[in-house]
Amino acid sequence: MRKAVIFILILVFGLCFAACAPETEGETPTKEEIYVERCEEVADAVLAQFYDRENNCVYEDTAKNHTAYAWTLMELLSLTNRLEAAGADAQYQAVREELLGILTRYKHTGMSNGEMSVYRSQDNRDDPGQTAGIFFDDNTWIAIEFLNLYKSTSEAKWLEECERVVAFVLTGLNEELGGISWQFDRVGTAEDTINVCTNAPMSFLLTRLYNETEKEEYLTLARRLYNTMYNRLRDREDNLYYDSIAIVQTGGGYEYGNISNIKWPYNSGMMITAGVELYRATGTERYLNEAIATAESADKTFANTAKVPGEYSYLDFPWFTKLLLEGFIELYRYDAENCGEYIAHFESSVNYGYENNRNADGLIAPDWVGGWNAESETTKTLLDHASTAEVYGMLAQFFAQPQQANEIEE
Repeated sequence: MRKAVIFILILVFGLCFAACAPETEGETPTKEEIYVERCEEVADAVLAQFYDRENNCVYEDTAKNHTAYAWTLMELLSLTNRLEAAGADAQYQAVREELLGILTRYKHTGMSNGEMSVYRSQDNRDDPGQTAGIFFDDNTWIAIEFLNLYKSTSEAKWLEECERVVAFVLTGLNEELGGISWQFDRVGTAEDTINVCTNAPMSFLLTRLYNETEKEEYLTLARRLYNTMYNRLRDREDNLYYDSIAIVQTGGGYEYGNISNIKWPYNSGMMITAGVELYRATGTERYLNEAIATAESADKTFANTAKVPGEYSYLDFPWFTKLLLEGFIELYRYDAENCGEYIAHFESSVNYGYENNRNADGLIAPDWVGGWNAESETTKTLLDHASTAEVYGMLAQFFAQPQQANEIEE
């Protein structure tokens, strides 16, 4: 009898201890969970600062003197798409629908028709006469988000609108030189240029459209744009990409002019993504090898530890660096060891900003490691802060499923 009582007491105490014991290591939040939460935190701060729901408008910066440019609005839309893809709270889908409503105010009613959709750089509240510039790169980013919407919702209307926007962008193709102009309003003028920021994202968009539609002309054009950038704007010394090249009109046609030799991280990042997409679609090894070479050089060039010893930092323009991270994530499945290291540099950098350079409003300094300066403290821009939030969404997707982290949906 005594043994039975002792056994029962031991059992009771054991159950009580198990119930009161602290959480085990297995219950520690995963990186995916941590980064989804941080993405939501920063996104909420962004929406609070830049989105005026009552007046149905998005502001370019905290001065609130101007509604967002199309480029900036697309980053906020991209963030809402990313939040959904990363498994964030469903509330952001409602925000996305509202942003899509705002986007309709950017559509050029005179140029758009059943076959082609054209978006201006400004909200018609600031440009009621529809005189604002029309940029082929803006329209490319709009088309990319429409394709992302199609892949996440399966609603055919988004694929159709994507293709209509692409039809417009392709009107900027200089058939003789093999690249798309940067700005519609400059085509045929002395200021006309061919930029990586239009041609590289259009290349990977066309490849993705080929995957969805099986239209061979999309893949043919994707290769052509990629090859033009690779042959004309790649620095053969370091495999990074210059910004743009001038188009010069001659008596009999066109020729290339001077190169703008600045190297932004996003140009190389977009070409990495374009190369990876072409490799997936065609199996041609050169595209993968070229992406690997650019990625290695980009990490060495754009990630540095000069500001804080041991901490990697990047250009204080998160939208540019976000697109480099996207390239690394796309390449990861084919070059995991190296790209894992490059992605870790980004992870360390943005986490340093979150832990050390977040202000009372919940926004992280655009210079994640270097911190705030007089300019970034005085006027905060939507593009900077929405991009930083999206970096956390990208990292959440990556750690959830590294082999297909940056794809909205397979």
